Amino acid sequence: MPSNTLLHRGLPGTGLALFLSACLLSWEDSPATPSTTTNPVPTVIAVLGSSTAAGSGANPIDSSWVRRFSAYLAAQHPHLRVENLALGATTTYHALPTGTSVPTGRPTPDTLRNLTRAIQLGASAVILNYPSNDIASGFAPEETRRNFRFLDSVARAAGLQTWICTPKPRTGLDSLRRLELMALRDWMFSEFGTRAIDFWTDLALPDGTIAPAY
Repeated sequence: MPSNTLLHRGLPGTGLALFLSACLLSWEDSPATPSTTTNPVPTVIAVLGSSTAAGSGANPIDSSWVRRFSAYLAAQHPHLRVENLALGATTTYHALPTGTSVPTGRPTPDTLRNLTRAIQLGASAVILNYPSNDIASGFAPEETRRNFRFLDSVARAAGLQTWICTPKPRTGLDSLRRLELMALRDWMFSEFGTRAIDFWTDLALPDGTIAPAY
């Protein structure tokens, strides 16, 4: 079963939608956010990510978490619109703002699917969902942490609200890289607090592989 299939079951459907909706509603209530009565233009929530956010493994595609989230918002909060820029096999480097210098041998920002593109589309909020490709590609954990920090700081400086999805379990990785995923998960909870969206708990075994139920 593809590892992404676990993210198209119950928890990341209604549960994730409700969690994200609660976050976004708290953001809408902030004094800095225009009300829907004064700003009827749909508010764009951009999703930057890899195959999980793109919906790989979902059958039908509408059962992927981004599609479920979009459908939930369309029904409950129609002034909020999701713009999904996710693409399979991408990494945090692909999401970096256009023009960012990257180390030799690392991917350059994807100008069609990165943070700059999200800002160009008028996004007021962004969700980052890069669960494991950085580590699977052999990038040092500090590289990934640095990229997430930079994306978060640039987005917030541009006035966007940000949420960061934790890694998800990945059975195909060796034990060392699964430990790196767990360390990244813990760092995200510490670094981003309530802005970290849990894609790990209840989906993983203690060794970082996917729970048999999924």
